Amino acid sequence: MSELAGKDARTYRLSSIDFLRGLVIVVMAIDHVRDFFLSGATLNTLGDPDTSLGVYVTRWITHFCAPVFIFLAGTSAGLRAARKTPGDLGLFLFKRGMWLIFVEVVVISTAWTFAPMGMAQIGGATLVGLQVIWAIGVSMAMLAFAQLLG
Repeated sequence: MSELAGKDARTYRLSSIDFLRGLVIVVMAIDHVRDFFLSGATLNTLGDPDTSLGVYVTRWITHFCAPVFIFLAGTSAGLRAARKTPGDLGLFLFKRGMWLIFVEVVVISTAWTFAPMGMAQIGGATLVGLQVIWAIGVSMAMLAFAQLLG
């Protein structure tokens, strides 16, 4: 067995952070597809006394996913600060934040509404819901500017 077994070949990666990030993504994916398989379920599964234990626990644990994901993004940015100048790190975080905002506004809003050119019901405007991915993007952009203060 080689020395690198169980380690990421890139020395600057921490497998534990990548593992936890992947686990959070899997839990969120399970929660998001729940609606497709439980079409008769109530919208508030935590308040329904007839909710199964599995659905309840899955829904409850997802409340920790976004904060953990944002914490890991900040942790990764802090670890990256040791290898980059504040200007380089700021540029990286700003680009990443702008990309996330773009994905939220263009891709996810289109996926929610299925109306990339606007909705007739609201006068041809595009309905944009600013949710978790947008918040992460804005936070990264703000962190990029904070790099310039230090």
